[in-house]
Amino acid sequence: MHEASADPAGDPGSVAARYLEDASGYRGHADEAGVVAAMREDSADHAGDSGSVAARYLEDASGYRGHADQAGVAAALREAFADHAGDSGSVAARYLEDASGYRGHADQAGVVAAVREDSADHAGDPGNVAARYLEDASGYRGPVDEAGVVAAVREDSADPAGDPGSVAARYLEDASGYRGPVDEAGVVAAMREAFAYHAGDPGNVAGRYLEDASGYRGHADQAGVAAAMREASADPAGDSGSVAARYLEDASGYRGHADEAGVAAAAREAFADHAGDPGNVAGRYLEDASGYHGHADRLLVPTDEAGVVAALREATTAGVPVTIAGGGTGVTGGGVPMGGWVLSMEKLNGLRIHPGYAIAGAGVPLRDLQASTQRAGQFYPPDPTENSAFLGGTIATNASGSRSFRFGSTRRWVQGLRVVLADGRLLDLARGEAIDFDPGTIPLPAVTKNTAGYLLRPGMDWIDLFVGSEGTLGVITEARVGLLPAPAAILAGVVFFAEDSAALDAVDVWRSTEARMLEYLDRASLELLRARFPEIPHNAQAAILFDQALTSEDDPEVDHWLDRIQAAGAFEEESWFAMSAADRERFRHFRHSLPELVNDAVRRAGALKMNTDYAVPLARNREMLAVYRRRLEQEFPGRYVIFGHIGDAHVHVNIFSDPANPAPAAGLLREFAREAVALGGTVSAEHGLGKRKSHLLELQYSAADIGRMRAVKHRLDPGNILGRGTLLS
Repeated sequence: MHEASADPAGDPGSVAARYLEDASGYRGHADEAGVVAAMREDSADHAGDSGSVAARYLEDASGYRGHADQAGVAAALREAFADHAGDSGSVAARYLEDASGYRGHADQAGVVAAVREDSADHAGDPGNVAARYLEDASGYRGPVDEAGVVAAVREDSADPAGDPGSVAARYLEDASGYRGPVDEAGVVAAMREAFAYHAGDPGNVAGRYLEDASGYRGHADQAGVAAAMREASADPAGDSGSVAARYLEDASGYRGHADEAGVAAAAREAFADHAGDPGNVAGRYLEDASGYHGHADRLLVPTDEAGVVAALREATTAGVPVTIAGGGTGVTGGGVPMGGWVLSMEKLNGLRIHPGYAIAGAGVPLRDLQASTQRAGQFYPPDPTENSAFLGGTIATNASGSRSFRFGSTRRWVQGLRVVLADGRLLDLARGEAIDFDPGTIPLPAVTKNTAGYLLRPGMDWIDLFVGSEGTLGVITEARVGLLPAPAAILAGVVFFAEDSAALDAVDVWRSTEARMLEYLDRASLELLRARFPEIPHNAQAAILFDQALTSEDDPEVDHWLDRIQAAGAFEEESWFAMSAADRERFRHFRHSLPELVNDAVRRAGALKMNTDYAVPLARNREMLAVYRRRLEQEFPGRYVIFGHIGDAHVHVNIFSDPANPAPAAGLLREFAREAVALGGTVSAEHGLGKRKSHLLELQYSAADIGRMRAVKHRLDPGNILGRGTLLS
């Protein structure tokens, strides 16, 4: 993004610094070398120090401060003494003289507007324009519109909308061919942060509406401005002209004019839902880790449970949808709002550790939970991958992670919940408390992990209903979760293989061990990781990560694992093993770096994350992998990675798709979903379906099954305000 320069007078070029800066710290530009020399002719003090010169000669009311001999120069310049002004160099005269006849030297291009004592409109009060646009490094403070004036005065002070002069076209023209006035270059920078309420996040408005060729980027409501500014910058309050109605009117019939961006904040005070743009809602509440964008009219950050109750009562009364915001680590859009209000749980972060369990607020990050339990000699078994995720979010999605191979998903470890329903009712639930209605039965796939849709069965308890409901049935405010004693020792390993098939054979054998995790990385994954971990064996085609709890560092299982690795034909010498906490943390970083690298690559490409979260029965694992490999090589050769929880027959395919044409990748992922279901699997093993993948629900369940889910949703949230568009689209 282009930022407004603090020194509009230009670059110093190759002029030595000693000519451009004095002892006071005042720094000039390239042409000032001549001025410095000229000034030295009538000054015995070449050092430029203020010495004993009175401050009143060195600083004016604007805060602009000069050096020792500038008091004389200030007057000399006003009379335009040719011997002091020096040659203008290559600076065009049009930069050195204004309509009044006042002529400056080469350095005055940047201050032409500032010295115009007879131009009331240029000497205006700065108002609420950010100080960094009005003051440079020397302390010189200019008038409110100086950012635009710098360019505007280049041609004709009386006609700021005149010829563009030397202003680069990229500041004056956007992709539509519309060419703006001379001072638009300054306006582009000045508008960027001058008004705090214009600095909102873009929400889900397409980038083409939010950024022009100059790099100026707006927020969600600036889609209208992008078109509105095209017609008449000189008349910002003017008629909408040819601006398309879709930029000026929302669903309620509220219609604005061309300058609606400027009144978005003001209008919000009276019409909270008119603009539908993020307003002051920070971008982190409007996007998840997949790159999926949304928008919201209001952000609520309650500090306690009572605040959640009050917020939901207000929303229900107003009929406004509410989206629950967690740590932003989701990849299906479940926590991304599409209008309405965002209810962030970040301040519900109380945490108490007890022997065998913890009581934690929904806003506690997993890393804090793990660190606190570790200090108490315990650990939280599920260990979802993203440790910045909020506990409440992982419960809402029934998240799992690498250790779920041994310990199962989050559901197994939730012992109690406090939940606020849509109407503000508060439920305090313990494991085993049966629901008070018959929800019917939903058939479950024959997999070890599943989080697609509601878990429904007669006599089920309330906790199982809310776990995995993705914030659509109630708002979790606090949870009691089970803990286990930390093991005396742990053996961890990253085992490399020369052939992919050998790695799969090893997994089939190692599932019967006491390993807590079995994770798979294919050749492409290793290549992606090699930039961070160059010590990866160059001929490795696959890797399996494992860890196992030990009774001590002398546990016989250490030798048993060495025997297993040898029997599997893996690289014995080049594989990595660890027992210390520091080395195990390095392995964890190795494993977690992969999804980070994938997500970063997707973001840089400007694409949405295209990945699978499907799991199949253990016996069908190789079949599913064979389908993945065959079709990916046909459609996206060299543009995918496969990694994940192979111990549960649950690996993630990530496709590096074309951002301009995501349809082929989306179609292939849907094909894979059908195949997973045909093999008896699930379309969501740990991430949930959210908004992005809610269409997959109908592949796994019948219309009657989905109807039963909708009936439960209606019973607990009849106004459909919670998580609107999530799961049950």
